[in-house]
Amino acid sequence: NTMFNVDNSADAFNIVKKYGCNILVYTRSDSLVESYYAENRVTVKVPYIKTVSTIGAGDSFNAGLIYELFRSEERLDEFSTEGLEKIIKTAISFGSHVCTHYENYISEGFARKQ
Repeated sequence: NTMFNVDNSADAFNIVKKYGCNILVYTRSDSLVESYYAENRVTVKVPYIKTVSTIGAGDSFNAGLIYELFRSEERLDEFSTEGLEKIIKTAISFGSHVCTHYENYISEGFARKQ
């Protein structure tokens, strides 16, 4: 909304496509994440957690997204729907984990389980 004056993922994706970007990950707070790749759309619901603090959640979400991109065998230029969903779910788990405590980063125990 701040950048493009739109309030939904479809309109935001149409705008970024005009600039040559064919991938969009659109987070909707604690409810869902919508992601687009070319003509594919993946929607993943965010599971309920008891939130203690949201500081660091966005950074941790991005870290989880990057982590799963490197760990997976998905190529940026040819995502599968299943692969994109797995990447988003990992990102959600990183961001959600950070919301369950007051530190603004994933815990060592959480990292070991990944």
